[in-house]
Amino acid sequence: MPILAGLLINLFGGLATFLAGYITKKLAAGVTAMTVFGALTLALYGALALLLNSIAATLPSWPGMEVAAWVAFPDNAPACVGAVISARVAIAVYWWNVRSLQFLADA
Repeated sequence: MPILAGLLINLFGGLATFLAGYITKKLAAGVTAMTVFGALTLALYGALALLLNSIAATLPSWPGMEVAAWVAFPDNAPACVGAVISARVAIAVYWWNVRSLQFLADA
């Protein structure tokens, strides 16, 4: 009976160790991807907000110009454009990685 107990303990211990390592790797890759995506979105948001504020500062002070600028660029425009550009960068990096892996598999 102690031999069977030792076998089961080693079997389940090895399985738990394998699953913990596998899940940790997948979780680390996901967290890294989300961190990079978030940082890229925030950087693009800051750059676009700075660009739109500088454009707004150079607009003439005609009546209704602020309303026209608000209609052309709503408040969330930098965040939307930053998220779209970040998503496109993430897609480009993904396809580059897929092509690299295919190249390595063909070699």
